[in-house]
Amino acid sequence: MPTLDDVSYSLAKCIEAIRDYYNFLTKLYLDPSEIVQPPEGGWSTITSTALQGLGKSNEVITLLRNLPYIRTTDGEAEFEDLKVASQGVSYAEDIPAHVVGLSTGEDGHGTFLLDTDLGVAVADFFEVLKGQFRKLKFVPVSEKKVMDVYAGHDEGTEEALQEIQGIYRAHG
Repeated sequence: MPTLDDVSYSLAKCIEAIRDYYNFLTKLYLDPSEIVQPPEGGWSTITSTALQGLGKSNEVITLLRNLPYIRTTDGEAEFEDLKVASQGVSYAEDIPAHVVGLSTGEDGHGTFLLDTDLGVAVADFFEVLKGQFRKLKFVPVSEKKVMDVYAGHDEGTEEALQEIQGIYRAHG
């Protein structure tokens, strides 16, 4: 894995890493039709003007404009909802303009923040996530829900998780 000095932000590499990860998820549980690809030139509705309420840099807006997204059924969201959804409740006010949240777990935990100034080894990060799925540390339990072995579960949920892991092990 590269050191921090060896890492820099690349829009193209970031987009490719996310596309590759989404493709990986379609092999496990995500319906490919749930991944919405941007049109040529990016999402026309994602502009600096339209998203000025997020307080993000032009580089972040460019990234968001060109990313594929997983379809949601929640409808339209307000700017604060988008900030909280991508950056987590406890961080939403403290995130610099050049940093964007790409995902967050339940209750705002497990937030993945991408710094477009410093960069991050995005492809390496997603390879780590893929490894968690391969080791059944992250377990798809439905088309929209993934459970992880690291969260504390009640006895019944823990037993169900172990049973689902057994099915994956038996049937690949």
